[in-house]
Amino acid sequence: ATFSSLGIDSLAAASLAVEIEKAFGVEIRDETLYDYPTLQRLAGYIESRRAPEGTPAEQGRVLWQRDMAGMSERMNRAKEAGRYAYEIPFEAQDGSSVIIDGRRCVLLSSYSYLGLMDAPEIWAAMQARVETCGTSSHGSRILATGRWHQELEALVAKTLQSEAAVTFSTGFQTNWAVISTLMAAEDTIIADEWIHASLVDGCKGSGATFTFFRHNNLEHLAELLAAPTKGKTLVVIDAVYSMEGDIAPVPEISALAHARGAWLMVDEAHSLGVLGARGLGVQEHFGLAPDAIDIKMGTLSKAIPSAGGYIAGSADLIAALRHNVRPFIFSGAPTPPMVAAAMAGFEIFLSQPERVRKLHENIRFFRDGLRRIGLKPPKTGTAIIPLMCRDEASTFTFAKRCLADGLYVTPIVFPAVPQNAPRIRCSITAALGEEDIALALGVIERHKALLAQ
Repeated sequence: ATFSSLGIDSLAAASLAVEIEKAFGVEIRDETLYDYPTLQRLAGYIESRRAPEGTPAEQGRVLWQRDMAGMSERMNRAKEAGRYAYEIPFEAQDGSSVIIDGRRCVLLSSYSYLGLMDAPEIWAAMQARVETCGTSSHGSRILATGRWHQELEALVAKTLQSEAAVTFSTGFQTNWAVISTLMAAEDTIIADEWIHASLVDGCKGSGATFTFFRHNNLEHLAELLAAPTKGKTLVVIDAVYSMEGDIAPVPEISALAHARGAWLMVDEAHSLGVLGARGLGVQEHFGLAPDAIDIKMGTLSKAIPSAGGYIAGSADLIAALRHNVRPFIFSGAPTPPMVAAAMAGFEIFLSQPERVRKLHENIRFFRDGLRRIGLKPPKTGTAIIPLMCRDEASTFTFAKRCLADGLYVTPIVFPAVPQNAPRIRCSITAALGEEDIALALGVIERHKALLAQ
């Protein structure tokens, strides 16, 4: 019998893990009871983790082998069962499809929300920049600043109605580095429990007191903000949550934070290009004043078809980041063609509002289609629409069967989501035609018995 069939939920599992560690002196991580879900398998794990015998060199080799085997065991089991559904290589891709083993599959897991991935204007901009500047930056951003970097940052600031902006080579790097730079041991961070992993790592890396508030729960946030603190306080949220597709109540969170003298940081990775009539993000969606969000973070790899991340905000904030964030000082700068693609992406996005309208139409069409085939999509209007599954095995099986029928979808399992909430994450883009969405709906209906709804 599995632990879940015995009625052990996530809270009980955490308590059990603590008792096992006390009894056997073996580390039990959050995912251990999920990776070893029966008493027999857990006993085997505990036995395998006991201190090895032999010389120090022999003991060291055993410990390394154990850790590597333990970290890969769960996915190795999925591969042995023929269910593994990650790292399926594409031979080619465009905005609406991928080619896998010579066959076109409709792509329902792309972040290219505005369908700009194969826009000819993007290619032309990159080609022109390569011809004049090459393919790589020659140093870190603080030492290898091209005029193109400054032009992109000015465009980002203007688009988001901010005084200034700064760009980084990856979105993950942006969140981790900025939070860990701005916050220190005497400070306090209060974050939504479902924020992105890059934000979590930044919060932990800062050394500040770090507390989660229950997802989108304003009362819990207010309670935590009311507690006395010594240093600065930062509230951290996503605008659109990447695994749920729901929207944060940003106006209320902003008001609560500012009433207590706290700053608000919002990650707009999945809202820029999606929310608002013109796709300008959460600020437009709610009609917020430009200063309602103190630290505006976004990526350049989703609606904007390039790579990297940005922070927009006050001139003082951006100046502080430029001279203190370690990846800005010590990592390679965004490359000339990356910057050219991002610039062209912003220019197309801002000058072609029909792309945002098409995205919104496709979202409605897909959601209506899900209802027609007997499913209940979550009550959000974003491009991320999760389909909940019964368990991890059925999630992988669903994805594999969809792929066999010409539909590429993404399975999402622990630790990206809670252990009891695996899902298929569908992402809608403006590049999809009605025939693509109709095909996707037909495939989903064919295999919907594997879903939990």
